[in-house]
Amino acid sequence: MHAGYMATSAFLCVLAFSGCNGATVTQPQDVVFPDSNVRFRGQVLPFLTVTCANGGCHNDISAAGASVSRHIQH
Repeated sequence: MHAGYMATSAFLCVLAFSGCNGATVTQPQDVVFPDSNVRFRGQVLPFLTVTCANGGCHNDISAAGASVSRHIQH
């Protein structure tokens, strides 16, 4: 029975870390915009997250005419 728990735990760890490919975007330079087929989730959202995700930036109160709070869904 102990071996079953160990195997299940190992499987869950592998499953949890399989999505971690080291491609975390932390700088605007990390986002590569292709010449065509730009995708919101693939390029635009990561770029906005590292450059415009500050509190109060482009929200309904202080958007200065560019509110994106109704267009971005997490």
